[in-house]
Amino acid sequence: MRFVVAKHNEIKSKSMQHEEPRPVPILTDPSTIGIEPDTHIPIIADAEPRPPGIDRTQLSLLHLAWPLLIENVIRVAITSADVIMLRYYSEEAVAATGLITQFVFFINLLYLMVASGASILISQNLGAHNAAAAGRVAMGSIVLSAAFSVLLSAALCLGAESIVAFYTLDPLVHRYAM
Repeated sequence: MRFVVAKHNEIKSKSMQHEEPRPVPILTDPSTIGIEPDTHIPIIADAEPRPPGIDRTQLSLLHLAWPLLIENVIRVAITSADVIMLRYYSEEAVAATGLITQFVFFINLLYLMVASGASILISQNLGAHNAAAAGRVAMGSIVLSAAFSVLLSAALCLGAESIVAFYTLDPLVHRYAM
């Protein structure tokens, strides 16, 4: 990869050894986007070309969403496998698994909210060429997820008995749910 340092409208190439410099056009006047005329702007000159024939702006929703679809199918398959295995053990164990699955879904929803919000903000900041802000958002989402983890773990470990007590359960189902 080669970097080009642009000083206002003058372009100088810093390349590896014997390579001839290639002119790289400046697409906008730096003063129109709030950059002083004598500021050095690093520009990536040799970015990897996109595969021919793929216009990423015209992708269908299914093409973009298939990884989420597969993730959800795997999650449902794992829960179903738990229920299928537990049905050979007892009906009470299946009932307890169904109850706990609701809480797991709620916890996953909290993490999904943090991840979705963070991905939107990170994409906006990267699109605006603000990598520092994108890094701060990423670090903030990691800290928020860790805080959720600590708080939810403590709340569920200490308050599981009182949470499950809200439900009118058979004593054996109550024991399995704990």
